[in-house]
Amino acid sequence: MKLLAFEIENRILDNNLVEYTNTIKTLLFQADEAIFDLIDIDDDKIFLEPTLFFYFSEKKAPIHNTPLMQLLWGYITNEKKPGIIEVRSDVNGFINLPNYGYFKYKPASTLQLLWDGETVHFMEDNVHVNPVFISDIYVNGSSIRVCQHVPEWLWKDDPAKFIEPIPATITGFLPALNSAWSLMKKIVPEYCSYIEKTNREIALINCYNKFSLAAFGYFGTAFLNVQNEPHDEVFFIDDIAHQCGHILFYPLSMPFTEYLSTDHRTPMKEFTQVEWEERDIYGCFHGLFTYTTILHCLNECLDQNIFTGKQQHEALGRLAFYMDKFRKDLASMNDPLLLSDKGFEYFDMFKAGYDRMYEKYKSIIRKMNFSNQYYLFNYSSFNTLNPISKWT
Repeated sequence: MKLLAFEIENRILDNNLVEYTNTIKTLLFQADEAIFDLIDIDDDKIFLEPTLFFYFSEKKAPIHNTPLMQLLWGYITNEKKPGIIEVRSDVNGFINLPNYGYFKYKPASTLQLLWDGETVHFMEDNVHVNPVFISDIYVNGSSIRVCQHVPEWLWKDDPAKFIEPIPATITGFLPALNSAWSLMKKIVPEYCSYIEKTNREIALINCYNKFSLAAFGYFGTAFLNVQNEPHDEVFFIDDIAHQCGHILFYPLSMPFTEYLSTDHRTPMKEFTQVEWEERDIYGCFHGLFTYTTILHCLNECLDQNIFTGKQQHEALGRLAFYMDKFRKDLASMNDPLLLSDKGFEYFDMFKAGYDRMYEKYKSIIRKMNFSNQYYLFNYSSFNTLNPISKWT
């Protein structure tokens, strides 16, 4: 399919996803080869479980609070499930059993999970206890589950400072997330199929010190931070397209060495001389793809008249905002010291998509003022300098 002018090559995507699963299989075999007697080695979804990527990407053991068998137990058939395993609850009391659900108990506890072939039981210090079962939630009409616990990734480096617990954020924003996904399935169904192929989970968070993000070390989970704003479908279409786009681009852009002319970890500011630039080269390369995915989705929303009034105004503002960032990053990345010939093949498609959108929207873009915007788009700030009364 094409996202603006960018052609997704299924061969590259599929081959690299196979590489990912094979890598996790190898690491899992090295960690505990007996596990392969319990799991279906041909079920790739097991080996694309985000918590496994984190488990094996973090080399500074013992960072893990979650035992390996706990991460895999939900993927084992009932007939082969071990009769007893050790499990741990997180700081909020959630016992995460991927592909099975959750149990809620006391924070930071170690328990024994007992399986009798039909029912789960728990013991703590040789005493039976009764954590409360919580079923998995999925984004409506999708295979993407909604993360209900605090992923260990958010404790890494700069721990997340939450405004509210994740369950409260889910309660407040899941309806808008579901509505946004339903709209995307109608307007960009093919892109949604790629999202479902590469994304296993969405984490709705509300915290002070994190941007929305996606990371290879937690591959398959898109972290969407609402940042205490009253967001609706426009925000979620933007952020789903953005963060799930990052996850899709990882397998589309590996190995890094084929696309970049220098080390992918090199700080971008070494080339731009912009001191506030915090991304590395590969992060900026990713940005060209995610601008493409966001603009593809917002453009389709506008073309198909999905929104009216404030939402239409916001969608148009977001589109123009990303066009400005897209233009700057294209200028920064247009450098043979950064991109290889293969990288420039992608660059040329990104540039062609930008040119197409600029030609279509230039009369609007030229009239918009973003001088009070920062890293993230803020609708209230946008409306201050570009009042809705001028555009409706």
